[in-house]
Amino acid sequence: MFIFSFKRLWYLIFAAIAIAGLQIFYNQFGFSMLVLLIVGLLALKFFPAAVIPIIIISLFVYLNNGFSFVADIIQFIFIGLPLSIVMAGLLFPFVESCQSKIRRYKKK
Repeated sequence: MFIFSFKRLWYLIFAAIAIAGLQIFYNQFGFSMLVLLIVGLLALKFFPAAVIPIIIISLFVYLNNGFSFVADIIQFIFIGLPLSIVMAGLLFPFVESCQSKIRRYKKK
């Protein structure tokens, strides 16, 4: 005689559906998004204030196909920001001289 519990059977069916869903999500979006999904669900349960930053990071990961946006931000901080400041220092006097020439031309 084979004895089983319907409660345990439903638990196994839902566990199989969850595992299949995770596998489909992994195949569709990749490992990094799967990890962020799991971290997001754990944060939703234990630390709800972290859900918004996790959603923003997940959006960056999805749009950049990985965590390459972290390297992009670091590169911008060390290279782009100083160069932007230098270029702004060079560009503002040029713009002001052009504006003064235009004003003098309009007065004539």
